[in-house]
Amino acid sequence: MRRAEELFRRALAEDPGYAPAWVGVADCSALLFEYGYAQKEILDTAETAAHRAVELDPGLGEAHTSLGLVYEARCQGPEAVRAYLRAVRLQPGYADPYNWLSWTYQNLGRPREALEWSRKAVSLNPLATEVVANLSVTLLMTGDAEEALREAQRASDLAPNETTPTLYRILAV
Repeated sequence: MRRAEELFRRALAEDPGYAPAWVGVADCSALLFEYGYAQKEILDTAETAAHRAVELDPGLGEAHTSLGLVYEARCQGPEAVRAYLRAVRLQPGYADPYNWLSWTYQNLGRPREALEWSRKAVSLNPLATEVVANLSVTLLMTGDAEEALREAQRASDLAPNETTPTLYRILAV
């Protein structure tokens, strides 16, 4: 992700008005924090980049998804939900806001809503390991261990070297 962020910044050096590159900077920064590879201060960078992307292209669903990621990382659930829902309205075929909306609903203790959005994410991107793994953990939250195990196995099959699906398989047994 650090290399990706560097490349997005190089793109911005060429064209500071390129909203998708601002999305890339925002996502890399937010996910570095979310995955434990950076301190919370990096969220300031993520938020600035996400707002810049929205400012440059208010109709870009990815920009609103990036803003949702920042809000979710800052534990601002209602704001994250609003940003993700806006992204879904703007770009209904883009799976990421559905997936992250599911994750946010999980964190808000709303597993039924999380499951609804997780299933939509998988229907849009059935080959994305993270999306399928998220469905597995959502199913665990709703008490469906049998289906959670199937989805965790499917996520493992998609990416055999990923450890998260293995964890979810263990939890489902």
